[in-house]
Amino acid sequence: MILKTMIKFHGVHVDVEKIKESIKIILKSNVYYQFRTTVYPKYVSAQNVERIAKYLKQVGAKEYMLQNYFDYDNKVKPYSPKELEEMAEKCKVYIPTTIAGII
Repeated sequence: MILKTMIKFHGVHVDVEKIKESIKIILKSNVYYQFRTTVYPKYVSAQNVERIAKYLKQVGAKEYMLQNYFDYDNKVKPYSPKELEEMAEKCKVYIPTTIAGII
């Protein structure tokens, strides 16, 4: 299974099936869409984004974007541009992937 059915994120249970259903609705619509993941190092790993990219390809998405987390409070160090690029390259195996938010 690429994506678990239930995950615990920041102390909250998230029903991944609802996310998958939303993705299906978006894909069936005739509106422009863009699937993005904010890569917050404390919770989102390179393996996570690669699994998401694989899933998005599997369901027929056309593009994927990674956006870096910006630490306003200087509490969590964001991924470096090099780390983001490495993540994007792994995702590109499955789906065209771009990066937003590199400062």
